[in-house]
Amino acid sequence: MKTAENAKYLNPFTDFGFKRIFGEESNKQLLIDFLSQLLEDQEDEIVELEYLKSDHFGRPPSGPRAILDFACRSREGNHFMVEMQKPGDNHFKDVMLFCATFPIQEQFWNYRRASDPDPDYSMSSRYWKSKPDAIYSVAILDFVFNEEDDPDKFRYDVKLADAETNEVFSDILTMIYLEMPKFNKTPEQLKSQFDKWLYALNHMSSLNQVPECLQDDTFLRLFKIAETAGLSEAESRAYRESLKND
Repeated sequence: MKTAENAKYLNPFTDFGFKRIFGEESNKQLLIDFLSQLLEDQEDEIVELEYLKSDHFGRPPSGPRAILDFACRSREGNHFMVEMQKPGDNHFKDVMLFCATFPIQEQFWNYRRASDPDPDYSMSSRYWKSKPDAIYSVAILDFVFNEEDDPDKFRYDVKLADAETNEVFSDILTMIYLEMPKFNKTPEQLKSQFDKWLYALNHMSSLNQVPECLQDDTFLRLFKIAETAGLSEAESRAYRESLKND
């Protein structure tokens, strides 16, 4: 009988599997492709990413801290905060909003120090020398957070907007939520590279081989990286532990 521990491919909805696929420097091209497809209608092509520290400290340093699965920045200066969320966290939206404020704060304090080294923590618009870099907070959810919503709506793009006119108040912050259990397209229904990404993530741990619909360089590399047979003994132990904890 096939179990999660003896499956051919990693479960990407575990902490270990998610970070191995998207959070390692050697696999960065996979994250670039995923984010490029996710933001195809919003962003210029992402050609390079730099991984950043995943723990963000508040001001002052003794203040609250945000810890992410991983964070990165594109060559164009846009920031991406990427999280995989499991069921049971009823406040994940609040947490994601909280975490998304840290890159904005860091940009302010960088401008602040460049303008005035006085360690005063006051904020003022005079310290902003240019428009802040865009922040994209991406949450890949292994659960449905709104059962009463449209059963076919699995993607939510959230911005600060006027409640009456829906006019965007600020485009600095974009929060994107993907309810993965709602994505139920069959291989014949996959129309885009983004569809293929969601299908691959949803079905990877239950497959014995790469499906015909995913026979291109990106997904062949993805499944090669996700092979459990390629894990070292220490990595296998860490993965089994991740399966128990997640």
